Amino acid sequence: MLRAALYGLRQQTCLALIKEREQQLSAQYRFVFRGRPDLWLPCRLPHIATLHTWNGGSRSHPRRLPRTKQWIMYFYDHAALMSRAATDVSLDQVPLT
Repeated sequence: MLRAALYGLRQQTCLALIKEREQQLSAQYRFVFRGRPDLWLPCRLPHIATLHTWNGGSRSHPRRLPRTKQWIMYFYDHAALMSRAATDVSLDQVPLT
């Protein structure tokens, strides 16, 4: 129970920080990348235009962004790339009560 509550608190804190920054910028992000706490990235993430090479895609068989407004692409259990429209649902899925 405690583990689920801490996970939910971390997710909701992340969502609150995203919303706070968007308010400061007077703009909304188009995409959100969520990684596990133990995920280490030794470099910057590639540009979203190179998504066809992520997660097994290639130039000849590209993985395209879904055309729906809300979508999430999972990379095993390590990370998720999602549209901003799906972020509220994804990061607010574990209730604290």
